[in-house]
Amino acid sequence: IGRGNPKSRTQDAATTGVTDTGYIIDNAGNVSSCTTVVKLDLTDPTAGTVTMTAGGSTIASGAEVNKDVTVTLKNGSDTGTVQSNHYTTKYTVVRDGTTVSNNITASQTYSAEGNYTVTVTTYDQSGRYSTRSYTFMIDKTAPVCGTISGQSTTWINSTRNISVACSDPNGVAKSGCTSSSFSGSWSSSTKTSSITIKDQAGNTKACGVDVYVDVDKPTCGTI
Repeated sequence: IGRGNPKSRTQDAATTGVTDTGYIIDNAGNVSSCTTVVKLDLTDPTAGTVTMTAGGSTIASGAEVNKDVTVTLKNGSDTGTVQSNHYTTKYTVVRDGTTVSNNITASQTYSAEGNYTVTVTTYDQSGRYSTRSYTFMIDKTAPVCGTISGQSTTWINSTRNISVACSDPNGVAKSGCTSSSFSGSWSSSTKTSSITIKDQAGNTKACGVDVYVDVDKPTCGTI
């Protein structure tokens, strides 16, 4: 059975390398030295990022769009004073509470309507990690024409002002109308027309309206 000078030491400061050496001695008097190098990284890495594009344009976190969204990953980094270096960066995508992509690195395109959360996680070689999150909504459902105010099938020879209420109750994701009502004004001869309503994602719908404005003077016939 051997004997020696076992010792312990707590390393609580970041270091790129501290060498500890201990010795063991067997009963015959033979001595061996045991050396270990302690490296300690106490700084979290910098989380990676993603670029999100819809219809060829970059969108910001929180965007509401009516097009497919492509998510592309950029690695994080480990730039502390004492660093163990970047190990891996991956991202996870959740739509309406359900994970649709888990710990992936490749670019992915998402087309289903819903509310999305993208979480990027970067690990360094020591096991420390950081996260960064993004959100976006895909809403491909048009808003709904509501109550129409001001329209009539009675002819007038003056300006008629008409408004249409807008609502966005349908679809999996509801971005909401850009305005509660949309209006139009006609002062030239028009029988019927339309007012276009719009939601936050860019979906539109034309709502037909009865204008019945006639400002043209009648023509005398044969006398």
